[in-house]
Parts: sequence; C-alpha cells; structure tokens
Amino acid sequence: MKKSRFTDEQMVRILRETDRESVPSVAKRHGVSEQTIYAWRKKYGGGNSQRCAPTQASRTRECATEEALGGA
Repeated sequence: MKKSRFTDEQMVRILRETDRESVPSVAKRHGVSEQTIYAWRKKYGGGNSQRCAPTQASRTRECATEEALGGA
C-alpha cells in the first residue's frame, strides 16, 4: 500500500481549513485535488461532532489529536 503524503493529523488540520474557506482554495494551496478533500471528509467525518463520535476505536487517536491542536 502506498504511503500517504499527509499524516492523519495533517489531514484533519486541512479539513478544518475547509470549515473557514472553500474546498477548491484549500485543495490548491496544499497541492491535492478537491476529490481528495471530499474523500478525507468522508473518512474522518463532515463536522466536529461527527468526527469525534465514538463509533470506531480508531477515531480516538484523531479526536485526541484535534484536542491537542486546540479544537474539540
């Protein structure tokens, strides 16, 4: 499997940028396609409440990372 250019933490940070700015502008700045952003959104959830929902054990790490980055 190909190694991702971005860590989970970086993906979450980029997704948070899309809350404030348009997806096309954020995608262009980070050198990814808009479809990549939408795929990440599908994987990590669309909003903060969905992203930290206790539906999967693997989400615990992402939620802890978000809290460390200053969000929750």
